[in-house]
Amino acid sequence: MKPEDYGRFMLWLDPDPERAGEIYNRLQRNLTTYFLGRRCGVRAEELASVTLDRTAEKFTDGREIVDREPGRFIFLVARNVLLEFYKKAPMQPLPPQLPAPLPERKDERIETPCWKECLAGLSMQERDVLQDYYQGEKKGEGKRIRSEMAGDFGVERGALRVKVFRLKKKLLACIAGCLKRMPAGGS
Repeated sequence: MKPEDYGRFMLWLDPDPERAGEIYNRLQRNLTTYFLGRRCGVRAEELASVTLDRTAEKFTDGREIVDREPGRFIFLVARNVLLEFYKKAPMQPLPPQLPAPLPERKDERIETPCWKECLAGLSMQERDVLQDYYQGEKKGEGKRIRSEMAGDFGVERGALRVKVFRLKKKLLACIAGCLKRMPAGGS
């Protein structure tokens, strides 16, 4: 890419060169965070640079970008870079062992001492997250409640789902350990 094309890109960010540099650095950090949040790992910084370079390439041959909001346009380019990354990235294997689902039938051994012991082992916030996450299922409001929870935590629903998955895994491991320690006859 020619330096003048890159200069047009920086001018598009902001007419003041110093301010354009600050915006560029902020965009680089935000893009890195964006890619990290989408499981790009160690390649996040590289993908952020690729995104900015591709955006700057749009200014070759004197082309103009109609969108005057640089952040919005750059993140559209970032989305395309991310999709390309996903296509090229090898499929990640599933974890070796997924946690067992909660028992279908009620088991008195779980509901009384083990359930209470393991719930007590969670922090109040963790108990509240689990309770709120599953609260709307019976009423058919799960999706709405989960969207609200994600907004309250400032994360996407997928990140909330991962958090609940980990809490559930922790709870089930505790219950399994408790059941192993219990005699077969119950408490």
